[in-house]
Amino acid sequence: MNKLKYLKELDELKLNINDYAIGGSGPLVIRGLKESNRDIDILVNNKVWNELSNKLEILEIEINKKLVKYIQYKNIAILNSVQGFEDSEIEKVIDRADIIEGYSFVSLEDTIICKKSSGREKDLKQVDKIKEYILKDN
Repeated sequence: MNKLKYLKELDELKLNINDYAIGGSGPLVIRGLKESNRDIDILVNNKVWNELSNKLEILEIEINKKLVKYIQYKNIAILNSVQGFEDSEIEKVIDRADIIEGYSFVSLEDTIICKKSSGREKDLKQVDKIKEYILKDN
């Protein structure tokens, strides 16, 4: 049993496993590399983004001096862009996702790219943990 919180809220969205990937701290928590999560960040393809944006409000937040659009559903932040990748690459990030316990997670390799791009100290520390995990796993 994983320690990732708010999966029931994700289930409520009834998303196809091929249309999203859990990012942020999710790929770390599911593998035991981080204790817990405060929320769930999911990356969705344009089809899902368009469907959800017709039902839910699009919000904006400034991250690293860039305005990022997202949709908030309970404890889930829904995004169709992510640091470190061009918008045209999002489908590929989702396609490369790892399926764990019936959910789609951004791959560890792509998680490293996202976290390095953020430049935040906490993310850079997590990159080292991820690299150690990958080395042990191979």
